[in-house]
Amino acid sequence: MSILIEPAGGSVIARLDLEADCSLATVVGDAVYITGSSSVAPAMADSKLTMPAIGIVVEKLTSTSCKVRRFGEATVFAGLVAGATYRVSELVPGAITLNPAPLPGILPIFVYQSMGFGVNGSTLAIDPDPSDRVIVY
Repeated sequence: MSILIEPAGGSVIARLDLEADCSLATVVGDAVYITGSSSVAPAMADSKLTMPAIGIVVEKLTSTSCKVRRFGEATVFAGLVAGATYRVSELVPGAITLNPAPLPGILPIFVYQSMGFGVNGSTLAIDPDPSDRVIVY
């Protein structure tokens, strides 16, 4: 894993990126967690084993390596709501979502973790705070 800290193209918003190994199935826009010393995988809020998420994949460097944005803005989405808080999904690996979606008739078991907020329809301001996690049973 390598870490890069730099200003974002002349703006005041800084970003913290890291390069990591990832699976073929990991895609741009996935929220990911650390699986080993230099690898990440899609996070999923239905298990403490796949959390906490550490950032969003903003680029696939090769089929098995990616750039993860830990902090800053990621313009890799479509349909975000400006000002809305997004969290890791408990239904779709790597996805972010607005609201918890417990299954009908089943007590929800998931780890609620905010990933950031929508800046506009395509940009998420990323600030995944693992201390922000709430485990719901």
